[in-house]
Amino acid sequence: MNATSPARPLSDYDSLLGPVTATHRHSPPRIAVRAIAERGLGAGIPTSVLRAWCISRGGPGISFVAKNRSDFGQIIKTASKRVARSSSLNGRAQIRLTASRRLVTYLLSPMPQTAGLSTERSVRARQALAILGAEFLSRAVEDGFDSILMSANWLAVEMGCSRSTASSALRAAESAGWIRKKKTRAGSSQAWRLSVLPNSLDAIAWAHSDLINSLAEGDVDNAFVEAFYLAAHPAVSYGEQGARVGHYAWLVGLCDEAGIDPVEVGMTKRTTPRYRCEWLAAVSEGGTLTEGLDAHGATTNADALRDVARDAYQSAKEQRLADLAAVRALRTTVRESLAALLAAHPVPKVQTSAAQRKAWVEVMARTVVETGLPDEMRRDFAAALASKMVVTKYGYSPAVAEKVSRHIAGLPRLQAAA
Repeated sequence: MNATSPARPLSDYDSLLGPVTATHRHSPPRIAVRAIAERGLGAGIPTSVLRAWCISRGGPGISFVAKNRSDFGQIIKTASKRVARSSSLNGRAQIRLTASRRLVTYLLSPMPQTAGLSTERSVRARQALAILGAEFLSRAVEDGFDSILMSANWLAVEMGCSRSTASSALRAAESAGWIRKKKTRAGSSQAWRLSVLPNSLDAIAWAHSDLINSLAEGDVDNAFVEAFYLAAHPAVSYGEQGARVGHYAWLVGLCDEAGIDPVEVGMTKRTTPRYRCEWLAAVSEGGTLTEGLDAHGATTNADALRDVARDAYQSAKEQRLADLAAVRALRTTVRESLAALLAAHPVPKVQTSAAQRKAWVEVMARTVVETGLPDEMRRDFAAALASKMVVTKYGYSPAVAEKVSRHIAGLPRLQAAA
């Protein structure tokens, strides 16, 4: 008689799949399910178990998607291909090499004339590209993906600038054709990819093939690779009393290590010598560029200043997430309250008599008063009720539905436009 081992409880997979769900709590449900599938398939979890976990433990949106066998099957097919590619060492190496080729070429090529950018925005764009590039390369090694989710707020901290400046740098890099949005999404973060190199830049790519290979291999003993990663060093962007090294000096140092004239990437002949002197002075104390910047940063309190900025960013991020959670909880409460109310007092069809419709409005309004609907819930309550009334089943016009729902919710009547 063959003994079969009992099925593992779904809760056993919470430690693996739960963090993925939390990370994608603000993502569209299909995206969240795909991320869960990729993590689960990569860990060898059967698709039937993944589907069961999503349905019972993934939350309403994830559960809804997983219950549709056809949709879930398509998601599993896509996830399987991504996992196969990312789990292959050759696949990851190819992604990293491709990313390195694009990064080196874009960083060391002239700004397209069509971009029409000032020197400041051009230099900022290159610093932003290097910082993003480090994240691209890290992602390629860790999970084989070729895109990153990043916000202007995070980039502003790494660049030591305002959010508007970081956003401007992203727009500049995008207008130059270096990066592109993978897909526009709601919220402060966007998914970014490195753009495909145009044929016009092939010559530059071949000229720097050694640097590309060194970056792809993560050879930090190569001075150019080391300078590339120093774009996000605290001493470059932070320092007391304006003692930061600065993005201009960093770019000159990067170009020098690549063996090209900084003028080729938008620097001026007049200012390049000054920024070169500033860069060399900043990295002079130490056997490597990194050691030199570490020593310089220690004298300008750069690390502490960046830590303060990162702590502030993290606190603001946690507050935003808490606010979003509160809004979602409020709307869930509104939906549940409305569902209970409509179960007892269904919406009458627009074809019913005026007396019946009037009686329904009165009993709804009275019930809302008796239940003590909180003021902060009234607008959401009215909007949710109006959305129910305009469906074909009931047949109310949007204007009538809005007027009636606001009255029931205890909100003042909207003033007609003058």
